[in-house]
Amino acid sequence: MDAWVKAESEHFIRRWKELMRGDPLVAKASDVGQSLATRENLILWGDDLSNSCIAQRLSGLPVKWSGGDVTVGGNRFSSGSHVPVLIYPEVPSAPGQAWW
Repeated sequence: MDAWVKAESEHFIRRWKELMRGDPLVAKASDVGQSLATRENLILWGDDLSNSCIAQRLSGLPVKWSGGDVTVGGNRFSSGSHVPVLIYPEVPSAPGQAWW
């Protein structure tokens, strides 16, 4: 997954610059505190082991990683060949809590 995350995040940043004519705010997961999470939309890359922001929000997501598998909505897939891509409507004032 690390190679895919690196390639896709670099591609995303290039496309953002081309389409939005500006630089996206990029931060390491370890640098994302409560203040940043409450005022910015987060685009998170990786899994619960590689990204602490995902790990913090995992209990509220319909996704679970276990060993070499990822389970989404009760369906299990190999994490070696599947990467969940989600849009998660988080309450800005309460990171980890969904809108619904």
